[in-house]
Amino acid sequence: MKINRNVLAAASGFKRNANGGVFIPGKNYSKEKWLEIAGVFHKHVEDFNDMPSIRCLAKKTGISRESAKKAIAFIGNGEIDFKKRGHGRSGVGSLMSLSPEEERFLLILRTEEPGRSNQSYVIELQAFSGRKVSEGFISGF
Repeated sequence: MKINRNVLAAASGFKRNANGGVFIPGKNYSKEKWLEIAGVFHKHVEDFNDMPSIRCLAKKTGISRESAKKAIAFIGNGEIDFKKRGHGRSGVGSLMSLSPEEERFLLILRTEEPGRSNQSYVIELQAFSGRKVSEGFISGF
């Protein structure tokens, strides 16, 4: 039985890029992956006495062209940037917190009608307090 790699990747939360590489949307490559990319970069320089093109590095390492562009810039500077960016929390609403009044309001709504849709909570909360949240934020609440 032949296994479809795209289906297997998707079932595991991974995606495949145009160059056959596997990645998790929104996640950085590991340090090991960046070091592998740097190794391929330096091997190309040794073999051809020239820097690889973005397309060439992307194909050889299975990364996107955008990642290859970053890799060439990092390696060209002599270092790979492993600094974490952002606030470290995931999701648009991850920094948002509800006031105690807003939390009570949502709990009352749920008590009144447990089968209420997330969209309904969004609309009701905005009418109550003026706060705009996503349906995903409501799901996490």
